[in-house]
Amino acid sequence: MIWSSEVDGCLTKWQKRLGLSDWHITVKIRDARDMDQYPARTKIQENIQCADIRVMDINDRQQSDPGDADLELDIVHELVHIRLWAIDPKDAEGALYTCREQAIEWIARALIETERLGMKLKNGEA
Repeated sequence: MIWSSEVDGCLTKWQKRLGLSDWHITVKIRDARDMDQYPARTKIQENIQCADIRVMDINDRQQSDPGDADLELDIVHELVHIRLWAIDPKDAEGALYTCREQAIEWIARALIETERLGMKLKNGEA
């Protein structure tokens, strides 16, 4: 898990890994009241390859969902949305939306878990 102070390094690392180095992407930490109950949201301006990711403050997230508070996972999830923007359906409801969100979440979790397992192996912890 990363903390707010580590967001920029996390963004740089995953942006490169996901082939988004040519995009201008920012991450902003927001209070829960600004997030409409979502842990993270992204505004994409694909025509100029810009995106603004907003993630819920880790302290707010731990209060609302302590078992699933992970800023790095939230950032990777949103970066996968950016990577897939061209095939991202624009409707925000229904079965297609749910399937897309589940698939992106599974991909993001797999990437994070693989990264963390690799770090454990490298450090002789696994």
